[in-house]
Parts: sequence; structure tokens; C-alpha cells
Amino acid sequence: MGHLPQSASLTDYTALISGLVKNPKASVFVYRVGQSLYIAVRGSAGNREWLVIFGLTGIMETAFPPHDIDAYLGHPGFTELGTVEEVLA
Repeated sequence: MGHLPQSASLTDYTALISGLVKNPKASVFVYRVGQSLYIAVRGSAGNREWLVIFGLTGIMETAFPPHDIDAYLGHPGFTELGTVEEVLA
């Protein structure tokens, strides 16, 4: 999909995701799909904004840089909770 350079390793991808979700200023959302709830974290890596989505068990479902992240998060089902710092306070 071209999200990462072809030379990127699993370690690079893990570091990118870890950096996104550990950033205290990253935005946290609840995402509801039917009866299922997910946690989504919006953050920046390099010059792109990424979205990382986790199940409530803490297992990552996906991570990607949406083409238009504001439009993506504007879909029904996303509710902003605050920043990582605020949510974990």
C-alpha cells in the first residue's frame, strides 16, 4: 500500500506504532462498529498522520495513514475522548 518504505522492517513498523500511541499529545477515540468497540489513536509520524486501531483486549487491528484523516474520523462511530495524556490521567 506504500505506507512505509519498501526497506522498512517489522521493527521499524513496531517503532512507528509505539511512538504514535505513546505520544501524550496523540488523540484517542472510541470507535463503535455494531456491538464492537475499538480504541483508535491519531498521531503523526514524519509528515503523515496515522491512525492505529486496537481491540479492547489491546491487540492492534490495523495502523495506516488515511488519505483524509479528518474525513475518516468524521464517520459515524468515532467519538473523541481526548489526548493520550488526558485519557491516562
